[in-house]
Amino acid sequence: MVLKNYTKLLIPFSFSNCDINTIDQKTVIKNNKEFNKWIKNDFSTQHLLQNINNKISDNKDAIGKSYLFNSSIRRDYGLPHNPKIPITMISRQKGLDEKFRFNISNVFLILFETNVGFLEFEVNYDIKTYDEYLNINYFLAEIKSDSNIFEYEVSISKNETIHEQFNFKNIIFKLLEDIECIYGFDKNYKLSFCDYKPITFSVLIFDKKPDNIDELIEKGRNNFKDSYKTFQLNNQLKTFENSVWGVSTSGAINISYLVDDEITNNFFLTTFISNTKAQYYYLFLLVLNQRFTLLKRLEQINAIDKKIDVSKKGNVEKAITFVNSLSSKTSLFEVRCNFAVTSTVSHINNVYNLLRKEMQINELINDLDKKIIYLSHLSNTLNNQYNSIINKNNEKIAFIQDIKQTNLSIWILIVTDIIGSINIFATSWGIIEKVTGTVLNQESLLIIFPIFVTAIFFIAILFKLISKYNELKLLKIKYKRFLESVS
Repeated sequence: MVLKNYTKLLIPFSFSNCDINTIDQKTVIKNNKEFNKWIKNDFSTQHLLQNINNKISDNKDAIGKSYLFNSSIRRDYGLPHNPKIPITMISRQKGLDEKFRFNISNVFLILFETNVGFLEFEVNYDIKTYDEYLNINYFLAEIKSDSNIFEYEVSISKNETIHEQFNFKNIIFKLLEDIECIYGFDKNYKLSFCDYKPITFSVLIFDKKPDNIDELIEKGRNNFKDSYKTFQLNNQLKTFENSVWGVSTSGAINISYLVDDEITNNFFLTTFISNTKAQYYYLFLLVLNQRFTLLKRLEQINAIDKKIDVSKKGNVEKAITFVNSLSSKTSLFEVRCNFAVTSTVSHINNVYNLLRKEMQINELINDLDKKIIYLSHLSNTLNNQYNSIINKNNEKIAFIQDIKQTNLSIWILIVTDIIGSINIFATSWGIIEKVTGTVLNQESLLIIFPIFVTAIFFIAILFKLISKYNELKLLKIKYKRFLESVS
């Protein structure tokens, strides 16, 4: 029989344009009074390294903040005003109505500097058997299903109550309405974050050791129904003789049971429950941040346009900026959010290592690191391609300018040859007349001199003209070959 239990349902999401340090400044007006919607929440961690203690806290070096939903305004958000009021869930499956009872003791909001967040519902199930736990946990996690009905009793007078129904998805959207640009982790990476099945963290204390504890762990860690047939793997962790952990990408579960030892039993019924929240759940959140941050980075890489127009400088600069930004964020993540050791206590470290292993943290890191390396190669290639295009464009412009300049030089030489020949002939004619004191005519032998001088000038210019023309032909041949090489 299940003696004690609690489960945390976590809805992961990513966000932007939100200061994680100022969430507690959001207020709600109720009966002309102002209430803070979220209240700062600190974990009472124990047996963790000092630098790990401050990871989710109000410390200036923290990577995340935890906030508690103000219980004074629960009714305004559709929840029972008293956390102890039981909620009935009616799950309609295959035409049958299954009823489960639970209560939502607290609601938390955990936000990380990596722009990953989790909305947490801490629930207690009204159960006696493990099968009841499996079924309610399974159906409650189906938040996206509209077939689930939730209701609770509301007193309208001293002797009269009514049943009030609520929609779980609507409550979630309303709780998160203060966070802008919020996205889920569904396959399309859109706003429909309720399509992603919540991650669960459960702790159950049994009155004695269950006969099929391996099967219970396997179903519990995967959030399976009791009817699911499982294949047990050797991926459990026994931290004490009577305490076993199981973890998967769907969540984590601890099953403990009483033994023939009053001191041990007292510890598990009291201290152990609080320890799981102060130590193991805290580490669970840190690992979830690692997992979903890495998933988000990989999704961002996957969304890169595979057809980048390298002829446009803006496209290349955008791609290079993206790669540099991603590389910088990943380095910061590795320094601040990724760590191998969390405690001086071995079994706490063992649980943390199991969480990381089953959440595939090392595999995701390796995948991301490889992709960033390839992205760096890609950005260098894009930059080289762009520079090559610029160089070829500059070379083309230089060819065109040289051809224009040579054409202009040819026309200048032609004009110079004509005008110069006329001027030289006239000038030399005048010099001969002045020197000889006679007027030259066509029959005079002295006319040979201006003709000779003019001919020398004309021929000299003609040679230059021929040289320029040949230069122009060569330029056009080179330009044609250049165009053929870049086409």
